[in-house]
Formats: sequence, C-alpha cells, structure tokens
Amino acid sequence: EAVFCFIVILMLQFVAMNYMKPDLTGADPVVARRVMQTMVIQQLTMIACPAVFMGLLLTTSLRATFRLRMPSLSSMLMGVGLAVLAHPLSVEISSFVVEYGFLPAPPEEGLARISKLLSSNDLPPWLIVTVFAVTPAICEELAFRGFILSGLARGGRLKVAIIVSSLMFGIIHMIPQQAFNAALLGLVLGLLAVH
Repeated sequence: EAVFCFIVILMLQFVAMNYMKPDLTGADPVVARRVMQTMVIQQLTMIACPAVFMGLLLTTSLRATFRLRMPSLSSMLMGVGLAVLAHPLSVEISSFVVEYGFLPAPPEEGLARISKLLSSNDLPPWLIVTVFAVTPAICEELAFRGFILSGLARGGRLKVAIIVSSLMFGIIHMIPQQAFNAALLGLVLGLLAVH
C-alpha cells in the first residue's frame, strides 16, 4: 500500500509537470500569485490527498498511521536543533556534489525566477512562508513520514523503512540537486518521526 501510494504520487507529479504549468504572462505580482496558487494546489491534491485518502480507506488508526501525537519537549528541541544543523550541511554537500561533477549545476533560469519570486516586495512574507515552507511541510510529512513510512515499517524493518521512504522522498523532488538534498534530509526527518 505504501509503495502504491508513492507510485500514485509520482505519477501525479509527472501530470503536474506537463499539465499544471502556471500562466506566466502578465505583471510580476499576478504571475507570482499564479505560481504560488499552482504550488499549493499541487501539494494538496497530488501529495497530501493520495496519502490521506489511502489512510482513511486502508488503516484502522489515522493517529498511528500519520504519527499524529504531541512530541515531547526534548523531541521538539531536537527537531529545531537538527533543522539548524542540517540546512547548512545540506547546502554544503549540494555545493560539493555540483562542484565536483557528481550532479549537474541547477539551471540558472529556474534559480533566478525563484529568487525573484521570493524577494518580491509585492507579496507578504507570511504568504511566501506559507506557500514555500508550511504547505509542503505538512503535505510531504503526511505522505512520506506518515502513510508511506508507517506502511513500510509494518514488517518490523524500521531502518529499511526509513531509508526507503527517504529515497522515495528524494525521487519525488525530481530535480537531481533537490532530490539528493531531499533524500538526505528525509533520513533525518524519518529518524525524527520515529523518535
């Protein structure tokens, strides 16, 4: 069921790449809002919905499947600490693999467009944080550290489940540099979710 959920999400991602391209014509604030609307719709419909739908249909405890419990104070502090430590490390590792030719450099056009969108004065900061951080965090965690990790761990092979779910998490990001980063951070997030 977990592998099937991943395949559904992956297929929906391919559909999104081909058919859910935002209309990039018009004034910059209008284009930025279209891009952000498309991103939110994609996260909700193509990542969160398959996992939640399968969780509702195929599991007996949504709370256990999606790991919906209040973390301890030590777990929350560990999560904050890992975020502070893992981000710079992941940036350095990504730079290293691109610099030494293990992965191609990301396309400059895409980086420039994202940078321009994020630095826009026309959009409120809370909206940018919601679209680029909060929505993906919730949707991707429900799918990958919720339904998929729980499903893979049912056989009692928790280490294998964490590794496989982190690889799936990397694959779903599709851009090689982002996939590499996501897989590494997926390991950390999987360990944190299990803890």
